[in-house]
This record gives sequence, structure tokens and C-alpha cells, in this order.
Amino acid sequence: MAFIAPADAEAPRTATPIEHVIVVVGENLSFDNLFGVYEPRPGATVHNLLSEGIVNRDGSPGPDFTKAAQRRAECTTYTR
Repeated sequence: MAFIAPADAEAPRTATPIEHVIVVVGENLSFDNLFGVYEPRPGATVHNLLSEGIVNRDGSPGPDFTKAAQRRAECTTYTR
């Protein structure tokens, strides 16, 4: 069961004037496009290209760049 505050309840105070953040992501954009080199604040973690060593902070190939190798299926048609 969800907690619902009374209508006359005061909204909780925030540390900054920002109360809401809305992120609009375009179609076909992945997490890595948006947060590939994101560095979380101390104590927080994120699983992204930077944390996995796939890229460096500047976006250049990192020490584990080969982890990002793309695989593709080959379809061969044989004719007689």
C-alpha cells in the first residue's frame, strides 16, 4: 500500500531549489550514449563504459576496449 500525504500537508524541503528533473531520451539512444563516461558522486556506483575500462574519461579507447567488440551473424547463400 502506498503512502499518500494529506492534501494540506506541506511539501518536503529540498537541498536545492530543484524539485523535479525530467529526462527526455530520443528513440534509439542507449544508456551508453547518455551516460557512458558519467562518474557518480563518491559512494555511488554505475556500470558504464568508463567504469568497465572500455573508454577513458575523454571517450578514447580504454584498457579494456576489446570488451566492446561487436559480433555479427554471417548469412551465406549457396547457389548450385
